Amino acid sequence: MLPAFIEIVYILILLVGILMVMKTPRMSTAYRFIWFFIVLSLNLLGLIVFLIWNRFFKLKQ
Repeated sequence: MLPAFIEIVYILILLVGILMVMKTPRMSTAYRFIWFFIVLSLNLLGLIVFLIWNRFFKLKQ
């Protein structure tokens, strides 16, 4: 139950981060897409680490 809740919260944080980057009025389009990909790649990296960590502790139990 808890890992599913953490994944849902993580996806919501991802969507809020992308929305904040895309709605910033002071950035040019190129910088918006650069920040969009930075936020996306960091969130995907965090998700991969979370899944590896979750699998490692499931194997130990």
